[in-house]
Amino acid sequence: MKNFVIMTMLFCLCIACTGCGGGDNSSQVQTQQTQITALQTQLSGVQTQLSSAKTQGSAYNTGINTAITSLTQTQSALATLAGQPATTNTTPLTSVSNQVLVLQSLVDSLSTNSATVSSVITDLNSTISKLYAQISAMVAKTVPMSVGSLTAAVSTDITVTATFTGENGKNATFTASGGSFTSPTTVTIADGVASTTFRSATPGTFNIYVVEGTYAGGAIVTITATPQITYSISGTIALNSMGLQNVIVALTGAATGAAITDASGNYSFAGLQNGSHTVTPAIGGYSFTPGNASVTVNNANVTGKDFTVNAAITFSCTTGDLSPLGRWCDNGNGTLRDMTTGLIWLKDAGWGGSYAWTDAFDGVSTVQNGTPSSLSDSSALGDWRLPTKDEFVALTTGTEHIRFSSMYKFTNVQDGYYWSSSSFDTSNAWFVNIDGDYVFYDDKGVSYPYVWPVRSGQ
Repeated sequence: MKNFVIMTMLFCLCIACTGCGGGDNSSQVQTQQTQITALQTQLSGVQTQLSSAKTQGSAYNTGINTAITSLTQTQSALATLAGQPATTNTTPLTSVSNQVLVLQSLVDSLSTNSATVSSVITDLNSTISKLYAQISAMVAKTVPMSVGSLTAAVSTDITVTATFTGENGKNATFTASGGSFTSPTTVTIADGVASTTFRSATPGTFNIYVVEGTYAGGAIVTITATPQITYSISGTIALNSMGLQNVIVALTGAATGAAITDASGNYSFAGLQNGSHTVTPAIGGYSFTPGNASVTVNNANVTGKDFTVNAAITFSCTTGDLSPLGRWCDNGNGTLRDMTTGLIWLKDAGWGGSYAWTDAFDGVSTVQNGTPSSLSDSSALGDWRLPTKDEFVALTTGTEHIRFSSMYKFTNVQDGYYWSSSSFDTSNAWFVNIDGDYVFYDDKGVSYPYVWPVRSGQ
């Protein structure tokens, strides 16, 4: 930028040379050297102004870019006067000695083609005058800017106001180093004020600028967008005063989501903003009190949104022994009833061993009262069958779901696969891995999963 300003100063010398003709070239060069020194001193203040404007950042970009354009045009004109194409100027104008060489060629041009040179000098004079005006305007006007808050939450609007003097009716343009504006960025100045709103969807520090035309300045304001505070909703779901695991809890309203209760029956939704929500629990075979809960988040976490589970007991266990949470009734006759589905399962889950799928049906068909010997339920041949895939899935989900490590009142639950009665296609059937709640299919005649008989409740 410094070299550009010095070059601009040199062209003021051209104006002084307008009346020159032939004569003693050496004396003219001496006079020009003296003038170069004087002009460099005289215009150093302009150079300082331009440098100061540049350090103030992008608020002055428009003015600085225009000034640079003017200087470039001036450099091109100087090259023309020196008899050099503007695009192939081989005389660097970075030292006084090189500048004097250019001025010497100018003297020759003045003496041989004064009409053309006079026209170019006139254009240079106009360009330089405009450059002075641009620099003066840039440095002279500093626009105060205020913001509603120096720190704001993510996605929260910030009001930005710039105060102008004597610029009513003109358009002010706002820009920023990031984020976005939620109001127009070009604002007509009214009563000396132009305002807009700014926000950021992510945390960060942002610079906001304002420019009014070529002659306006601007202030730089740093705004730090901080993460928005979020809140949570939590509670406990209990059956018979004990936390119930694996209850699905749905969140609807201002936010949506799903959670599942842990081993203690606790659930939680995090990362919520202010608003109205509804929490609804669900699990097969049970109802809840309350059925759902309305929750309003207002600048604080919400706790204690608890539910009591009402077991949908439609089957009796008058002579049996219930599991702790009431799902399994040991009938005392070699069978257990699932109180949520009514199905009766053979208590000995390892009876019968493993079979190919077609043979599994034959094995189950032999089960009746006394076969196996532990069975004394008065059942007859044909009462027992292979479970369907969905019945096996129900066995391994919900409260007190069965695992190899959690048999409850069952015995000999195998850490392996069990056949279902459901075919996948002509060659394959579905099976279930009890311990992993894993459902897949395999070849009916090649694989040998276990068999676990079931019958409908009576």
